[in-house]
Amino acid sequence: MSKRIVAVTGANRGLGYALVKRLVKESSFDKVILCARDLERGNKSMKLIVDDVKPKSDMIEVAQLDMDSSSSISAFCRNINKNYGALSAIVNNAGIMVKAAEISPFDKAVQTAQPNLFGIMRLNDLLLDQGLIQDKGKIINIS
Repeated sequence: MSKRIVAVTGANRGLGYALVKRLVKESSFDKVILCARDLERGNKSMKLIVDDVKPKSDMIEVAQLDMDSSSSISAFCRNINKNYGALSAIVNNAGIMVKAAEISPFDKAVQTAQPNLFGIMRLNDLLLDQGLIQDKGKIINIS
């Protein structure tokens, strides 16, 4: 039987962080991957979770994943293929909201759609096209 592995994007804070913590504490997954745009912030978040769930600390891992970067998304997929073969599930939680007053509403929409829509589509396409989601695996998109 293959290992059950879940990745959560945008997981170094907020809902993603809380989800990773809960998955580590309560789920039947063998590995939970905390994905963060900034690896340093991801490692800090992982340390906080590990301090809270010491007996299960080997369940959690950090991966760099910037949904605004095609090269980061491709590197993440290569990492999944190399280290795990495939994911049982991915929770696409990463997202941004552009608030800068000096940016037009149209430009805010474009800047927001890049990671929140197109980045997720790019990631999901690569995962599916490369067979990186296990049979009966799940892709969960939070919007």
